[in-house]
Formats: sequence, structure tokens, C-alpha cells
Amino acid sequence: GVILITTKKGKVGKTQVALNVGIGFSEIPKYMKLLNTSQYLEMRREAFANDGATMNVNSAYDLLKWDTSRYTNWQDQLIGNTAVSTNGGVSISGGSDVTKFNLNAGYNKEGTVFPGAFSDKKGNLHLNVTHLAPNRKFKTAVSINYVYDNTTLPQTDLTVYALTLPPDAPRLYDDNGNLNWEDGTWKNPISFLYKEYQAKSNNLVSNLNFNYQLGGGFELRTSLGYNNLQLSEVTTVPRKSISPTSSEQPGSYFNDAMLNSWIIEPQIEYTH
Repeated sequence: GVILITTKKGKVGKTQVALNVGIGFSEIPKYMKLLNTSQYLEMRREAFANDGATMNVNSAYDLLKWDTSRYTNWQDQLIGNTAVSTNGGVSISGGSDVTKFNLNAGYNKEGTVFPGAFSDKKGNLHLNVTHLAPNRKFKTAVSINYVYDNTTLPQTDLTVYALTLPPDAPRLYDDNGNLNWEDGTWKNPISFLYKEYQAKSNNLVSNLNFNYQLGGGFELRTSLGYNNLQLSEVTTVPRKSISPTSSEQPGSYFNDAMLNSWIIEPQIEYTH
């Protein structure tokens, strides 16, 4: 989703300016129909009875240790937010028989249905200019595409937890507002959102073309291209996102990458 390719070109005529702005809202249209607490507990007790197994706090903490009167709609808690998206753009184009141009700039931001202010933000710029010499023998065109992306989307999709957590699972937070680990009996799904992730990328795709009519059926063409991609990622795992009973250690992880590429394609064509 980082690369944006567009081939819009300017048209002969007066300079035209277009502006567009939009906002949208998204949410889960329909939840899965899942068991309530009494139905879930009945199923669990029946499973132990069918197996002839004895319940203990390690195998049946949802029956013996958790509050069996609790009911939480985890779909509403974990994927029930409204995702807001905003976008805007401006376009300027025009030109004459000799020179035509088109300039586009845009911005887009998309949120998520997860709890928290997570988003993916993109900015893009596109420039296309063509020029034809008065003698019609020489023609050149330049195209530049640039995209900047900044994402803080969580690395863990909470949908699987929204569909599989028992309805009597513990509260997300304790009375002091801290993550509730319930003595290490569960993996608090909100802990994944405390593991902050940010990725920034810059992508430049540019191209320059020359065409020249040599006469006698000969045409000289040259295409020059340059691409540059830069990526920077940071993942932070604070101590508050780790269960006290876990052996995982807090830390930060960094990743930087850069890619450059050039291409030169000289050609000569003869038509008879």
C-alpha cells in the first residue's frame, strides 16, 4: 500500500484547478452470534463430564477462578469502535500544444475499529510534464511520483480474541486503571495495543524520456528512471504490556532499510 502509480497527464486548454475533501466512517456491520456466559459454562462442564476429567484451577480457571456471573461482549469491546477516514486532494493541470502539465497532491488518513488512536496516514505527489519542440522533432516527458506513509497500526489483529475469548473472561483493567492479568490466568488482549509500532516510508518513482526524429526514418529514444525507497520501523515493548508471570522482557526493536535503483534505456529505431 506504499506505492501509488498514476498516469494522468495535462490537457491542452486553460489551467484547471480541482479540490476534493472527504470524510468517511466505518464499523463492523454485524457481529458473530456467540454463546453467552451460561451457555458457555454449560458447554465447558459438559466437556469435562464427557471426558471424565476432574476440574482444577489450571484446566478450568474459567469455571473455578473467574467470576462466572460476568458477561462481556468481546466483539463490542475489541472491534466495536468507529473507524474514521479523511482524505483530500488538489489537482492543477493545463498547457498548450507545446507544453502540458499535471500536478496532483493528496492526503489520506484511515483509522481502525480497535480501541485507541491508531491510524495509517499517506501523502502523495504526482507531477507530469510533456514538451514538444516547435519543429516537432524533439519531445520530452518527465514523470515524478512520491508517496509518504506513516502508520501506527497495531501488529496484532484483535478480531481473533474478540471471537474466541470466553464471555466470563476478566476485566481489561483493574480498579487502579492498570492492565488486569488476573493472576496470570489469561493473556489480556489490550496488552498488544501497548506494544507501540510505527513505520515510516518514503517512496520516489521518477522517469524522464527523450525522443528525437533524426530523419530518414530514424528515431532516437532514451528513457531514464530513478527509484528510491526508504523504510524506518520502531517497535516498543514497555513493561506494562507484559504479564508479571511472563518471562518476556521489555525492549525496543529498530529496522531501517533503503533501496536505490537506476535504469537507462537508449534506443534507436528505423522505420521503412
